[in-house]
Amino acid sequence: MTKQYQEFNEQRILSHGSKNESLEETIERIKQRIIQTGDKPHVTVARQLELLNELAGFPLGQFLLQNSGLNGYWTDYVMEHQYQGRVTGIDTEGRSLTELEKFILNKSLMFLASQQRYAHFGKVIQNYVEEDIVFASLPSGVIRDLLKLDFTGVENFRLVGIDIDSESLELAKKLAEEYG
Repeated sequence: MTKQYQEFNEQRILSHGSKNESLEETIERIKQRIIQTGDKPHVTVARQLELLNELAGFPLGQFLLQNSGLNGYWTDYVMEHQYQGRVTGIDTEGRSLTELEKFILNKSLMFLASQQRYAHFGKVIQNYVEEDIVFASLPSGVIRDLLKLDFTGVENFRLVGIDIDSESLELAKKLAEEYG
């Protein structure tokens, strides 16, 4: 992939940080939009501003504010949370999760459904692990879903990750090395 093509694609990816805006500028822009829009039938401006401040208080929330979605790293973080962070209440950096963060990761239907689908698909895919198998993931993100499969006794297999996010591919390569 050429650098020009990569830059073109990164400008088109909504959830991968193409805005040239600091976190503070993002927060101020969202704050002004909340104030201008006013109270909604189900939530006041004051509560929206509280939630904005809470989101700004942890890394996942900051990424969501600035990018309106998840990249490969954060998708992996959310999917793996069910195996580590949900049990410990601590993130991958050793930081205690905030109450809003716990809600997003443990109770938000969107995140829970994605985590359950991830776990279910992993079990299903494991049943297809055999000699000379080729698995592909598109978009791959960091491809942990395939890397963490049990290939015990299988000598010859290929895992293919395809993604337009070069950062995710670099993280996938590093993770592949960690998994051996």
